[in-house]
Amino acid sequence: MNPESKTAQASALPAVIAGDGTANPTQPVETVDMTQTWGEWGAVYRRFAESGETRVLCALRQDFAKAMAACQALQELQSLLTPEQKASVAATMARELSKQRVQ
Repeated sequence: MNPESKTAQASALPAVIAGDGTANPTQPVETVDMTQTWGEWGAVYRRFAESGETRVLCALRQDFAKAMAACQALQELQSLLTPEQKASVAATMARELSKQRVQ
């Protein structure tokens, strides 16, 4: 089968369902989004920290810094959010904390 016909067949297939349950019509069916949420990433990071995997933690410094910067940015934006947006943030935080088994 030539690449053009494979692409044409893939575009006729249904959209990929992402981890959050939303359809992504721009991705062909052959792809699966396995990107972790920050809550899932936090659970993995915690396991490395608790097990003393310092080399891994050093390799993850940039991601950890990005996560903490995002936390600070959200904290600074809280006063600007509407009640609906604050409820959405609270729901997202509860969902992500549950992935880390933290309430």
